[in-house]
Amino acid sequence: MASKEDLSLFQSSISFPLTDRDVNDRPFLFSYLTAFQEIGSAHVDKLGYGYQALKGQDIIWVLVKVKIVINQNPPDSLLTLQTWPHPKSLLHFDRDYCIRDDKQVYVSAMSEWVLVDINTRKLIRPKMDLPLSFFRTEKALESDYASLIEFPCQDLQPSYQRKISYTQIDHNRHANNVKLCSMLLDAVPDMDKKELISAQIDFKNEARFGQSISAYAKPMGNEAYQVLLKDGEQIITDALFEFKHI
Repeated sequence: MASKEDLSLFQSSISFPLTDRDVNDRPFLFSYLTAFQEIGSAHVDKLGYGYQALKGQDIIWVLVKVKIVINQNPPDSLLTLQTWPHPKSLLHFDRDYCIRDDKQVYVSAMSEWVLVDINTRKLIRPKMDLPLSFFRTEKALESDYASLIEFPCQDLQPSYQRKISYTQIDHNRHANNVKLCSMLLDAVPDMDKKELISAQIDFKNEARFGQSISAYAKPMGNEAYQVLLKDGEQIITDALFEFKHI
């Protein structure tokens, strides 16, 4: 008799070719986030709660926050990308990820998601009848999310000002989190001399097509930056990046 498939863990092969790497041959943050987004979508599809399954109910998945720790630069070889969900809470779903081989974990990450009505943009309390065997309690990261406190921007010059373009909008009718993460890092000076070792991004409000965004970056100690993307007084994203100097 065939053993029952373990649906709590989903995995696939992954590699990072040169087109996914920066001038120092390290994968871009957007390369990691794209991989996480795609495998997470594939997993919820398999569990019966993917984009197409929820679309008919006018429900979408929305990323609230993500934290990633890069333990070591992934080699240019075939690796394993894994993801697993945690037991659901009242309103949000936690999902973890790792990129590894049979010897070590190169990248670890965790994320928090919610379900939203696509028309009203209001949170929806999940009604998912999934057995506990579909979830895992083990954590990819031991540390929790940092509490990011907005810094005052009124006396600061923005790093840049841009409008959200058509190519940044996804099927949820807002700027995709992968596009926003690149906008955040574009606000940090001298990125070619920095190696990213960790990032936390809190997605506070949606960014829509044509919206004007100002980016503000503030040094936090020797090798860290907090970055805000704002539309006027409204925060779109709040992020904390930690680096090593190259």
